[in-house]
Amino acid sequence: MPRLEVRAPTLDEMLAVRELRLEELYKPLGLTTPYESDALVDAAQDTIHMAGLEDDRVVSTLRVENHPSFGHYVNLMVTARDRRRQGLGRKVHDAAEMLVRDAGASCLTLHAEPEAMGFYENLGYRETGSLAVGIIGQVVILCPKMKKELA
Repeated sequence: MPRLEVRAPTLDEMLAVRELRLEELYKPLGLTTPYESDALVDAAQDTIHMAGLEDDRVVSTLRVENHPSFGHYVNLMVTARDRRRQGLGRKVHDAAEMLVRDAGASCLTLHAEPEAMGFYENLGYRETGSLAVGIIGQVVILCPKMKKELA
């Protein structure tokens, strides 16, 4: 089994991060390109990117943006289909969480796709009761808002 290296991706690796998002998040929903706003948020100086790499292959990633309404907001978390259920997403999330905690954040928020709620609950997130309606291509997804308090 290859060794997982978790760290901020280099500029060149960001291309692989975007490709992983495209293949695992967008294409299954019928989209052939990511949203233009993704590139703008990716480039923001206060956005944190974390990637899990095995033999120089990006296999898991997420980003934490400093969102005006949600604070430190986790989104675009994805792990390659062939590497899921092996703890990689947790390791990438834990590394990002440590960075935002060290920067003084008191909580993390996200909107979870319903099938991922158990994963986030295992990471310590709790549902807040509000929903976001995600319209991605022709697909409408109701995503519960979840929050994790950082100690």
